[in-house]
Amino acid sequence: LDFIPRISPHYSAPLHLQPLVERLERIPAEEMRLIVSVPPRHSKSETLLHFMAHYLARHPEKRIAYASYAQTFSETQAIKAHRYAKAAGVNENPAMRNRKDWQTVEGGGIFATGVGGEFTGRGADLLIIDDPVSNREQADSPTYRDKTWAWYEDVAETRLEPGASVVVLMTR
Repeated sequence: LDFIPRISPHYSAPLHLQPLVERLERIPAEEMRLIVSVPPRHSKSETLLHFMAHYLARHPEKRIAYASYAQTFSETQAIKAHRYAKAAGVNENPAMRNRKDWQTVEGGGIFATGVGGEFTGRGADLLIIDDPVSNREQADSPTYRDKTWAWYEDVAETRLEPGASVVVLMTR
């Protein structure tokens, strides 16, 4: 909780998310499957982005796959996590830095994709799915839900390394 305001002084510690933060901090020592539902504008995504930086600062060899409802949004969020990681002292590999995939010197880093997007050739020690649906229409669509679940089972889950954790974060 103290990491967030230290890296981003304009944010305060999200004390209301303390149960989530406590579970996140047990990764990678403990394999996790977390599904989190929080109302809009309650700092859930910012908390996860800061966690990604904190995780890489402690484990720079680990690979994080970050997915959201759209590729461009995932890339934008990954850029923020990259900025937080640099502020936390994570050393990036200068040869591997772009919007979609950036790596640490130790071979870890963040790969961003959209739900339904490609994941080929990449493994993940941590998979974060942040808001897999963008609006009520998608949330209410059995077709969209089935397509998202199929992507998770057939693509994302098959790329998890042994002992990997998964965090799914959604807006109620």
